[in-house]
Amino acid sequence: MATEIGMQYNPFLPQLNVLIDGKQPPEYSRLTQFSNEDIWQWHSEILQVLYSEIRDDFFVVFTGREADADIMYLECEKNEHCLGFTVKQPMVNIPLQKRLGELNQLIKTYGEIRYQRSIIEADFIIPTDLQFCLNDILSIDVNNLFCTTRIQTSVSGDSHSYLEDEKNRFLFILSKSLEEGKRTSEKYNLQNPIFIIYQGSDNKIKEAQTSYIACECDFVNIVSVIFECFLRFPLVSVLRDCIESISNEALKKKDLLKIVAMDPIIDIKVDKTIEVGKSNVIHLAFDPPSASQSKVKFRVLDSTVARTDDLCVFGLKSGKTQLEAYRYGAKTPFYTCELNVIQRNRIRKIILGDDELILGAGDSRRLCFEYSPVNADNVNSIIWKSSDEKIAVVDSNGNLTARTSGRCKIWCIAENVSAVCYCEVHPYLEELSVEFLKDGSNEQLILEPMQEYELQVKVYPEDSIDGDYFVSSSDYNIANVIGNRIFAKNPGSATISIANVSGRKHISFIINVLKPKRSIFKSIFKK
Repeated sequence: MATEIGMQYNPFLPQLNVLIDGKQPPEYSRLTQFSNEDIWQWHSEILQVLYSEIRDDFFVVFTGREADADIMYLECEKNEHCLGFTVKQPMVNIPLQKRLGELNQLIKTYGEIRYQRSIIEADFIIPTDLQFCLNDILSIDVNNLFCTTRIQTSVSGDSHSYLEDEKNRFLFILSKSLEEGKRTSEKYNLQNPIFIIYQGSDNKIKEAQTSYIACECDFVNIVSVIFECFLRFPLVSVLRDCIESISNEALKKKDLLKIVAMDPIIDIKVDKTIEVGKSNVIHLAFDPPSASQSKVKFRVLDSTVARTDDLCVFGLKSGKTQLEAYRYGAKTPFYTCELNVIQRNRIRKIILGDDELILGAGDSRRLCFEYSPVNADNVNSIIWKSSDEKIAVVDSNGNLTARTSGRCKIWCIAENVSAVCYCEVHPYLEELSVEFLKDGSNEQLILEPMQEYELQVKVYPEDSIDGDYFVSSSDYNIANVIGNRIFAKNPGSATISIANVSGRKHISFIINVLKPKRSIFKSIFKK
């Protein structure tokens, strides 16, 4: 059975990931040398290197731009060990033209920023019998904030010793045949591939070597073919150069990454401090959101300090280590952070000084509490909470203030433990009154010796916290008081006082105890 070779190529970084039957090649593999090179540098060599390592027939699944897939298809077609070639669209399949436009817009948006502006020097060698294409070629114009083109033309056969080998200089050779174009290209040794455009019926790439790319063209579509050549490499190169040159802090890194991304942008959030024996969830956000099924592999460098299951990070022992995130098939991480694993000594028990409080509206009280162990490290995390702040409110220091009548819970919370007390709030007494049943008098009470009278005392509100009251007499020899009952003893006058427990409200009245009337039998006997 043939080996499946996965190739994921991003020309905008550049970056190449190779998977052999879904697995990364070993670190010593020669394939790793191509990881950060342009396709022009490795396309003609990679399949030979691949076969020398696996020693088996294979088929290639290529993920990337169509322009790059065209080149790999040509290589696979002529390799005797390659049994098939399949192209997969990248998750972020944005055309180069749109990426160029987005970069141009970013530069406009952020105003004054430093960036590299490149000039693409495009030299065209045109034979005499193809001079009819000259005006079309001269009409080619790429011009934006970070890139422009400069077209130079010459007739085939002229001396081109002046042609400098520069990074952004590209040579286009127009010819009647592929062989003629090859012969002309042999005169030059440039760092960039030469584009040979020869006359034919198709408008597509036909051959790719390290030194040249050959495209067949019917010359009716000469401008579009040349522009496709620009899209293959020259414009990719200036895009990278511009982005690498931007150092403005206002220009968010994520905005730049989106321009060169072919994989979704993945934002990772994880609490970097972990308690021994606990776990922190790894949160992933994808841009675009449709890429949420993308595979991300996490790795902890020191597995004795922490471990991961790609969903959470688990603390094993005190210490520090690195957490790395890898895209599927990648050999280098796209995200790295430091994890700090700590041994916690949390509060395990809280005891409140009161289980239940009864307060009057407007009263304040500082709540007392104890905790264990006394050397706990999360004392500063203690919070106070009321179940109903309309009834009572408590601040961060445990200062409780009663507001209005009702009953609520007051919690003292330290992360995973808590204690509760109940707070009952009553109003304060507003009115205290007594109702006389005899003669309707509100000022004094008249009794005879040995006569009893029960006071009818009213309090408002009835549920007031200080509504309890005491009744007293100024002279217990004249009038004694037990509870609400007055006992007349001897003739005379005394003051009866009624006061609530707090002394805020009080009333008083006079009681007169009359002398007893002489009996008619006692009068006759005396006479």
